[in-house]
Amino acid sequence: MCDSRKTKKTLLEELKTLRSRAAELERIEAEHKKVEQKLKQYQFMVESAHDAIFFKDLKSRYVIANDKTLEAFRLSREQVIGKDDYEIMPRKAEAGKNIEDDKLVFKTSKPTKITKHMTGSDGKERWFQAIKVPQFDNNGNIIGLVGIARDITALKHAEETLRESEEKYKTLCHNIPGMVYIGELDWSTKVICNSEYICGYSTEEFNFQKANWLDIINPDDKEKAIKEALGLEKKRTDIVQEYRIIDKSGSIRWVEDHKTPLFTKEGIYKGVDGIAFDITERKKAEEALRESEEKFRTFMETASDLMHITDKDGNLTYVNDAMAGTLGYSKDEMIGMHLTEVLSKEEAKKDFGRKLQELVTTGEIDIESVWLTKDGKEIYGQNKVVAVYDRDGNFAGGRGILRDITERKRAEEELQQARDELEIRVEQRTADLARVNEQLRSLASELSLAEERMRRRIAMDVHDHVGQNLAISKIKIESLRESAASPELAEDLEEIRDLISQTIESTRSLTFELSPPVLYELGFEAAVEWLVRQTRQQYGLSADFKADGQTKPLDNNVRVLLFQAVRELLVNVAKHAQAHNVTVSTRGVGNEIRVSVEDDGVGFGVSKAGSHDYKTGGFGLFSIRERLGHIGGHLEIQSKPGRGTRVTLTAPIDQESQNDREQRK
Repeated sequence: MCDSRKTKKTLLEELKTLRSRAAELERIEAEHKKVEQKLKQYQFMVESAHDAIFFKDLKSRYVIANDKTLEAFRLSREQVIGKDDYEIMPRKAEAGKNIEDDKLVFKTSKPTKITKHMTGSDGKERWFQAIKVPQFDNNGNIIGLVGIARDITALKHAEETLRESEEKYKTLCHNIPGMVYIGELDWSTKVICNSEYICGYSTEEFNFQKANWLDIINPDDKEKAIKEALGLEKKRTDIVQEYRIIDKSGSIRWVEDHKTPLFTKEGIYKGVDGIAFDITERKKAEEALRESEEKFRTFMETASDLMHITDKDGNLTYVNDAMAGTLGYSKDEMIGMHLTEVLSKEEAKKDFGRKLQELVTTGEIDIESVWLTKDGKEIYGQNKVVAVYDRDGNFAGGRGILRDITERKRAEEELQQARDELEIRVEQRTADLARVNEQLRSLASELSLAEERMRRRIAMDVHDHVGQNLAISKIKIESLRESAASPELAEDLEEIRDLISQTIESTRSLTFELSPPVLYELGFEAAVEWLVRQTRQQYGLSADFKADGQTKPLDNNVRVLLFQAVRELLVNVAKHAQAHNVTVSTRGVGNEIRVSVEDDGVGFGVSKAGSHDYKTGGFGLFSIRERLGHIGGHLEIQSKPGRGTRVTLTAPIDQESQNDREQRK
């Protein structure tokens, strides 16, 4: 019975507990539904947000990420949820920076604001402004963080564009050689830059009202400047003013002030944008130019030279009194005439356009031309023209000075005629001298040959008469000596015989020196070989002769001349060259014979050998050259001081004799 009551009591308690639990479950379920409802609302808000919203756990892994977050990464939800930045972001340095920011939030338990750039999977770089807020559980422990990131790429680009624009504006402003300003209705001035360059006052002095632009305008120009500026409200167009100012140092400067009217959206005039340029130097230059032009005009009017100015097409726009008077026109008649109208017909037919183009290209021309006066008289003129250009650098015409050179041209023509006559006379005298020189060469050659013929005759006479008589005398003396009655007489006769023998030998040597018989009996090369031996014996030189073995028939005159030349050259080597060795060689080259005399002596400057004063003994190189030239040959000298000398004689071979020999062969 007791157990039965206990069981009932237990059951009632359990029932009560179950009812309590059921009520708790119902309450929990209701709370859960409320949480789910709020979670759905929160999730809807997160997903519909324009910013990237995400939740990360303590390991920086993404637990929640809305669509904007996925869009920023350019990845799907599956590629992001449960992964950290190292696994998601292509650039590890950017991923590491994100995780470092997370750690800072976890460490400090405080929200952190961040501006960063991130590269998505598509490779494009974007800028974000983010805030990361720590999240806690009911016990106050950090369980993660919530992040909100806004894409500010467009803003960054706009800021960069604005920065570049401002930088360009600053550069442009500072490079403009003028003061940039904004003028207010009360004539106060807000200066942007360069005021000190224009007037000496700094930007701060104007902007803090320590200086006023209206106050520094020259009093004589102020009323006009104000009146023009006040008209901007009605004209609504830009104006350009020129007036004087008094700068900070008290000096007067000229400015060129460009004003643009400013209006509100409602069209109400509110002031001007302006740029003021310092044109003081330009004004000075203009004044100097005006004075210069005045002086130039005065000079042109009083000058004796003929002066003119033309436009770009060659039409006269100005002539001075001298030019008009010389050509027989009035100044009014000449203005507007084309230059070709006052040039002679022949000159007018020439390429006037080409001369004009030359002036345009070079900037200056200097030409001689024939001008025509009003009554048809021709005048020679030296016309020097310089180009004139406008402010834009375009060709605008020319300024010319024309000088009357008629008398000079006539004098030049007379002088040229005299020169022509003189040239003719010089040519005639030159021809006469050439004929005389040729006659002298011929005479010299004939004289040389006549001398050789005389030498030959004397040598033959000495040989035939003196030599023969001495030989007979020697024979008779020997006979007398053999039949002498006494030894004393025989001894005297023997002495006489010896003297006669020496005389015969001297006679034979004299015969060879006068005209060696070997030259006529054996030929030129044999005579030269004999001459080389004689040189070796007489002067103690090492002398050699070389021949090429070819037959070289020579005319008698050529043979004599070449032999004389070689003999004189060898004498020169022996007496003057200080040589130890000399070689004479002959060879045939075509229709010529070449004879070379080469030594190892002191040598000389070749130019010296071309003068009349330089002698090779008695004959002279000049004389040898002249005689060789007369027979159609020539002389060549190769020599340097200290390096010996080589003289080559070239003469023609007797072609007829050569042909006869070849035919006989």
